[in-house]
Amino acid sequence: MNIKRTIIYYHQALPLFPFKFCLFGSGAKAIFFYRYIYPLYVKLFLGKRTYVAVQTEDMKQRFARRYQFPEDRVGVYFPKTEKIDVADITPYAYERNTYNFVYPAMGAIYKEHTTIVYAVEQLFVQKSEMASRIRIHFTLKSTDNNELYQYICQHHLESSFVFHGPLPHDQVLSMLKSAEALVFPSVIETFGLPLVEAASLGVPVIANDMEYVREVLHGYSGLNMVKVHDYDEWASMMRSCCEQKLHFPYYQVPEKHSWKRLFDLIRDGEGAKENRVICVLATASAKRGALAIYKQFLHALSADYGQDEWHVFVDVDMPMPVIPQVHYHVFHTKGFGRLWFDFVGCHRYVKQLGVIPDVVFSLQNTGAFFGW
Repeated sequence: MNIKRTIIYYHQALPLFPFKFCLFGSGAKAIFFYRYIYPLYVKLFLGKRTYVAVQTEDMKQRFARRYQFPEDRVGVYFPKTEKIDVADITPYAYERNTYNFVYPAMGAIYKEHTTIVYAVEQLFVQKSEMASRIRIHFTLKSTDNNELYQYICQHHLESSFVFHGPLPHDQVLSMLKSAEALVFPSVIETFGLPLVEAASLGVPVIANDMEYVREVLHGYSGLNMVKVHDYDEWASMMRSCCEQKLHFPYYQVPEKHSWKRLFDLIRDGEGAKENRVICVLATASAKRGALAIYKQFLHALSADYGQDEWHVFVDVDMPMPVIPQVHYHVFHTKGFGRLWFDFVGCHRYVKQLGVIPDVVFSLQNTGAFFGW
């Protein structure tokens, strides 16, 4: 099939950041796969008619270097973030006479929860009475990172850490609104949504000094960045937040009309052929990141579906709202089902439909071998 272009919305950061990990540690298999195997898979789908969409300039530079891909075919499309009405968020009722910090992140080792643990240890050295009143709130279960929890117990820090497990988004926002600060030591991110959410509430942010942090919160006066693994400085920053209890002007996320620009790329700009056949691959699992991007795409599509014929290949777990000109095709794509879909199933099904796509837009980091 002579496809005019393939556009990949790439949002898998693990292959792009340098990161040392133990092959026998927690989550090592997944990290090894994404660091060393997954890039080989991605490269199979990068051709002369491929364009790549990423969320930040940092991701663009990293993608171009990692995959030896031309920068002029990598575009930055800052994701649309939910507008937060601070007045609608109920303050959270923390334990009295405590200082509270929130870190909403999964338990992967590169999220660097240990940085916060080591910082609390340093706080007990710097100012023990204050440290005894600090509570760090994780959106993990203690069993999500056994090594982390064992270290906390071995050093008698159990009272300083609250393992909530997964929380409703509204509750996370409520906790952030009433917290001393968001702590965000992650060293691998595509975007870092909690950074924007905390800044939108005027809450201090303490984060590792990473380029993605600088880009996402450019101009926010409540941002405090610390050198990676400088635990003394982390402790000092947390101490300062407890002592000063500052709030800052609410951060206004720049409106960059990214989805409009991305749709222009899909349609090849003004004056391009009308009534195109556009195939959209949305067969990633319905995890928060992939689901959020997919929902943004659907929202943009519902407002601007045009005269094109859209065929959306979607995993069974994803939402499928009724939109004119949009046809959904449901697949089970977990595990090896994803490989079958990318290499065989999608091409076969498109042929059965009797359509010839002009454009393939993939929301799953890779594309399908339509050319086979």
